[in-house]
Amino acid sequence: MTAQISEADFRRTVGHLASGVSVITTRDAQGAPVGFTASAVTSLSLDPKLMLVCVDRRGHTLSAISHAGCFAVHVLRDDQADLAMKFASSSRDDRFSGLQLTPGVTSAPCLAEAHARIECRLEACHDGGDHVIVVGEVVAAEALGGLPLLYWRGQLGAPTAPEGEAQSEADGGPT
Repeated sequence: MTAQISEADFRRTVGHLASGVSVITTRDAQGAPVGFTASAVTSLSLDPKLMLVCVDRRGHTLSAISHAGCFAVHVLRDDQADLAMKFASSSRDDRFSGLQLTPGVTSAPCLAEAHARIECRLEACHDGGDHVIVVGEVVAAEALGGLPLLYWRGQLGAPTAPEGEAQSEADGGPT
């Protein structure tokens, strides 16, 4: 027998999982940039190099990823909460306004500034309830430094370095 857990209780409980915050970008069938804020993002494999992104099946970005065959993961810095909120809004019209985009290896638009950037070619899609688990083969990756933006218990924030440890600009790790 399956236990009955309310959606509110489930959300509250899994909200205790701290996760990095990323913006996922690609291009739609007309070539326009599209993207969304994601916290269900992780590396999947080192050999081959794979990333996993969970995409809401009701959103516009899923069909764009399928059409473009590629996407970019932008791991946000601790000072980019406004950018996370911009890409999390229900309005898609102005998400890219005022942002500097840089060319990448794929056709996915790359944000000029992020904590890290990972470009992927679409490898596979798997059912995941109300989301689709998108797997991408990594074709380019760059760590840009700084502290990551985290999502925890419904709040955006930054980790703090352990006392006595400075952050390296290159990898965000101890120096």
